[in-house]
Amino acid sequence: MINPVSCIGCGICVPRCPREAIDLKNCTEAQLMAQIRGVCEGEKAPKIIAFLEKEIAYGSADLAGQSRASYSPNVEIIAVPSTGRIGLKHLLQAFAYGADGVILLEEHGGVFTEEALREHVTQLKKELGAYGIESLRLISFTTTLPEYNKVLDTFETLATRLSKMGPLSKEKRLKIQEKLAPP
Repeated sequence: MINPVSCIGCGICVPRCPREAIDLKNCTEAQLMAQIRGVCEGEKAPKIIAFLEKEIAYGSADLAGQSRASYSPNVEIIAVPSTGRIGLKHLLQAFAYGADGVILLEEHGGVFTEEALREHVTQLKKELGAYGIESLRLISFTTTLPEYNKVLDTFETLATRLSKMGPLSKEKRLKIQEKLAPP
């Protein structure tokens, strides 16, 4: 049971609810799915979606821009309260409609700890494997505000890796789309 008085708005409970009975104000399922579909459009390849924790991780990426540093144009950023807000269905939506890779970037020392992030991503990689999606297409890490070079390096690392791996096949995308379709 979630106590609304204790809620800090991180969204970690949302993908973990077995009945999908929880939604998060200002980051609802409908809003998040629309953002994922929206950033999947376009011709850039390989397409990378980076889910960034909205305070520190997003601020670190923003600091890179303020420092006039650039990153791969293949990366599309979506700010979320915590990367714990992202579950399997969000990743499947991304891969089904155009993403070739996904990054989860969390605040170091935040509410969604480094250990929790590691466990979360390990589980997501196992679940993605059942859909034929290679574990190397999903990476995660934590950052502090001044570590924007780490953010940029990770964006570049995944872009380079995906260029070598190639895009996700149309067959895999269609198979995922079929499984996502309502009965």
